Amino acid sequence: MLIFAAEGLRQCIACLRTWKPRRSGALLLCLAAAFALVHTGVNPSELDPVRSAWLQGHVYMRNGEYGRAEQAFLQALATSGEDADILNSLGPTRQRLGREGEAETAYLRALALAPDFARPRLNLGRLYLKQGRLTVAEAALESALESDPHPATQYEGRYHLGVVYRHAGRETEARTAFAAAEGLRRSAGLP
Repeated sequence: MLIFAAEGLRQCIACLRTWKPRRSGALLLCLAAAFALVHTGVNPSELDPVRSAWLQGHVYMRNGEYGRAEQAFLQALATSGEDADILNSLGPTRQRLGREGEAETAYLRALALAPDFARPRLNLGRLYLKQGRLTVAEAALESALESDPHPATQYEGRYHLGVVYRHAGRETEARTAFAAAEGLRRSAGLP
């Protein structure tokens, strides 16, 4: 909870610097709620050290501190053993550190633990697309779409399939995928 209070404080300070009353008010309210929760006390024995390190890694990722994020995710893995969520979070961190082979390994390990987990498949598809490996990118993205019906997954998968199709010169399929992604974005109210 302290991590999120600190992140809220950081965002609040950033908002105050640019002073947007509507946004600042919401952040101040969230910060006050977080402070109240922290101030009332949290029993340390009730904290989940694995999730704390995992969540801290996400805060580091959001702030662009990829080396620190990697260390937090590795700490979470050391505490918990193999965990698909943590491995899937480690993948993008390693990609941003320029270690694509290690990122791919993390995604594949996540899938070995949780074969129906769509997020590593989406991440693999995006990685393969970046590497120009269009056939395996397409397969990974289609597999993600088959395994998770949630609108956010469907939107992301269809959008990236559109990119794969466009790179492969399959313009009709690309337009169809982009149109489907846009329809999902609108109907689900996604940003």
